[in-house]
Formats: sequence, structure tokens, C-alpha cells
Amino acid sequence: MRLPYRQRLPHVQSWVLCGLLLVLPHTLPAEELPPFDTAQVWVEMPPDRPVIDRGPAGAWDHYAVDNPFVLVKDGTYYCFFEAQDKPFNQGGHERMGLATSADGITWKKWPQNPILDIGPPGAWDHVVAKLPTVTKHKDRYYLFYSGRDGKTKQIGIATSTDLKTWTKHPENPVLQSRPGEWDTLLSTHPSPIFERDDRYYLLFRGMNQKTRHQGLNIAVSNDMVHWKRVQNEPVIPTIEETGSLAVADLGGHYLGLSQAAGRPYWQSSDLLTWKKSGAAEFTGKKVDTVSNPFVSNGKWTIVYEQQDRIYRAVLQPR
Repeated sequence: MRLPYRQRLPHVQSWVLCGLLLVLPHTLPAEELPPFDTAQVWVEMPPDRPVIDRGPAGAWDHYAVDNPFVLVKDGTYYCFFEAQDKPFNQGGHERMGLATSADGITWKKWPQNPILDIGPPGAWDHVVAKLPTVTKHKDRYYLFYSGRDGKTKQIGIATSTDLKTWTKHPENPVLQSRPGEWDTLLSTHPSPIFERDDRYYLLFRGMNQKTRHQGLNIAVSNDMVHWKRVQNEPVIPTIEETGSLAVADLGGHYLGLSQAAGRPYWQSSDLLTWKKSGAAEFTGKKVDTVSNPFVSNGKWTIVYEQQDRIYRAVLQPR
């Protein structure tokens, strides 16, 4: 029998962020944001019910919907997610979709989905276009995603002025994999692009086998298009098997929620040196990739993949 979350585990050593404010683009003003307490629990709401479900038989999103990222703009929540039509061994592909919400609870899929399709045969992204991360820069939005051609994963971008119509950049992939290195395969993370010292920082996951020997590294850019690794080796080593890391900016300090076993939090003051800090606890049954945290109805909220559907959780006291 599954015990209530208050009875299951002792309190982890917490890093209480009462004096720090989580600054995310296109969210609430800093003075309106609630504190973020890592000793609290991510409570699935509504319990045992996805907020974004798979589509009907034959649909582009029938087999799975997962790996969400949320952008909040002018009171509307935009959830970018990937979806798969059928298994890969049956010729399946993964594409990008969009759902919107007025309250962060009830979501409606964009009728023109998918908003970003795979590339033509032989293209670097002709098998999958997945793992969205969206950031605004000047007068347009940049969607960073992971594309696969059957051999490797690399990172490309698409741009938009309205969040719904996207154009792939002609210089894709903008961050290429390195055969024979620890980052033979590249994926994005569910984190915004961070700006520091007039440069932009992209967190990416590298691995030399599918979901094995995974590390976190950083690429920097002056223009959001041309990217260079900050160093050859990962800033979080592959021995940690970090998996996906959803990172938020707390006014010059960074907090990440890891997909690794035990769901550790990571923190950093410069994006280059990271330290574990407690662990996240969820009431969901099988939490996979989580989105970036965002504020909905005065509470820190995430959406996340669970059993090939997207669920919602709210950070609550024990």
C-alpha cells in the first residue's frame, strides 16, 4: 500500500530559498514570486490524471506525449512538448506540439499541431525533432531542439514571432555532436537560455550511448545562433548520469531538478561548478522528464512526463 507522502520519507536536508527569487523570462514580476523550498514535495494535481493526453489512433501524437517545456507570456501558458505517432520499429517519428492554458491547469492542444516537423529524408533531423526549449531574444522566439538522423542527435533551432509558426534555421544543427567523444549524442534540457555578462548560455546533455554515460555541459553564444562549448569535458561528469536537468535562475544562483536516480537537486552560482543539494520528492507514480518550474495560481508548478502522458505537480509543504 502506498503511504501518504507525509509518512513515506524523512525530511531531506533542505536548501530554503526564502531570500531568493526565481527569475524566469515572461513570468510574474520578481516581487510577486513565492519562495522556493526544496524540502517541500511535488504533489500531483489532479492525482492520477494527465493534463495533456495522447491523441486518437492514427494521430501524430497517438503513441506518446512527453518532454514538456512551459513559457508564460501575457497571462497565457504555452506548453511545448514532443509527441510520437507509433513505435520506431514501425516507422514512427517524434515531432513538436503546443498546448495553451489560461490558468496552468486546463490545457488545449493547438489545432495546427505539430508546430515543428521532422526534416526531409536524409536531413539531420529526419527521424525526430524533440526536447523543446523556448527563449525570447529581441523581437523573436528561439526554439532549441534535438534532432536525430538515425545515427546521432544534434541541436538545432527554429524561430518565430508568434510562438505558433516556426522556421528552422538554415545553419542547423547549431551545436554538433562529436563522434567518439563523451557527447556522441546531444540533447537539449528543459531549461531557458541564460544570459550572463552579455553572453547566452545553453545547457545540453551529452552521452556516448543512448541514455548512458550522460553528462551536462554548457555552450555559449553572442547571437543565439553560433555556439561554442565552454570546455571539452562535461561540467557535471558522466559518472553522475544526470539525465535531463531542468534549471532555473534564482537571481544569479541556479537550481536544477535532475532526472537521475534519487532525483537530486543541483545548484550552481556560475553554471560551471555544480553541487548536489538535497533531493526532490514527488507523489506521482513514475515521474520522468520534468519541465522548467513556473508559477501558477501563486504556486511553483511543473508539468512532466509519466507513462507517455503529461501530468502536473505543485510544490506543497509536507
